[in-house]
Parts: sequence; structure tokens; C-alpha cells
Amino acid sequence: MTYRVKIHDIDQVFKRAHMCVVREIYHNYPRYRDRDTSTANLIKTVWHELYGVSVVYENSRAQWLDFDDERHYNVFLLKV
Repeated sequence: MTYRVKIHDIDQVFKRAHMCVVREIYHNYPRYRDRDTSTANLIKTVWHELYGVSVVYENSRAQWLDFDDERHYNVFLLKV
């Protein structure tokens, strides 16, 4: 069962985590450069690699984070 959280509800945590994702892409750009993908798909991929979280977009904006379960969500909050 998926545990879905609205990004707006955890805004500050999301911002910190997203900055880590951006840093990961910046510091490891050669690793990602060869992927033929859009920026949004690259960000989704790195989110999943770093945190095991699926980013859900609505109207071209990230709106939700999908976690495996509530425990995974709690570990994410502690990790970030």
C-alpha cells in the first residue's frame, strides 16, 4: 500500500531533500548526462535513487510524494 503525502504539508523537509537531489545531479553530472530524458524525469529518477520516493506531478508541478508505507515516510523525515 502506498502512503501519499502532499508536498505542501511538508514544505521545509521537501525543500531540504530537493536541494540534496539538485546537489547530487550537479556533483555527478557525468553519470546522468548520457541519459536521454527530460529534466523532470531526471529529478524523479534521482529522488527515487536517493530516497526511494516517487514524485507525483499534477499540472506540471510536483504535488505528492509516494512512500512505500508510513514507516518509510517517518524514516525519510528523520533522514533529511
